[in-house]
Amino acid sequence: MEESSESGINTADGADVDTRAEGPPRTTRRAFLNAVGRKAVYATPVLLTLTATPAMATGHAASCSPAGSPCSVDHDCCSDNCLGNNTCS
Repeated sequence: MEESSESGINTADGADVDTRAEGPPRTTRRAFLNAVGRKAVYATPVLLTLTATPAMATGHAASCSPAGSPCSVDHDCCSDNCLGNNTCS
């Protein structure tokens, strides 16, 4: 008859067989993915906020010159029209 001991099972010949698992506790794939998914819900917005680049103003409204101002190219003027005499129209 076999008797169980603290470390495992005693076989008929008296050898002690260790039935305990070695190493870290096992985690199922489902439990792991659920845990990672929950953390990603909180981490994703934080990472996107930290790595986002500031939006640029549409066009060049912040740096354009009004009509009558000196210009060298069309893009210098708010109206995108630099006249031949180097003034914005």
